[in-house]
Amino acid sequence: MGSIAAAMQIISLGGQIYEIKRATSFGHTEFIPAELQFGIFFLTIQWTVFGILIENYYIAIANFAGLLVNIATISLYFIYPPLTWKVPIIGTGPQQEKTE
Repeated sequence: MGSIAAAMQIISLGGQIYEIKRATSFGHTEFIPAELQFGIFFLTIQWTVFGILIENYYIAIANFAGLLVNIATISLYFIYPPLTWKVPIIGTGPQQEKTE
């Protein structure tokens, strides 16, 4: 059962991989919520460490894969900053100046 759960979790990363593809094609990360990405980042670190500590490698491997995809998504904020808002924590963006 652990292998099925880990496989399903890895398959569910397809949505985040699609967002990476979409950000690279648009050239900005305006539509990717930064707070959610940072939350997922810290959560997957916790679950990966937990899986290693209890020696449950199904948990560790599935969450490590999620961590890698999440790191790739967060790195997009440096490469393609958002158009109109500043990313919390890292402070990149916006690409466009505000017009008044």
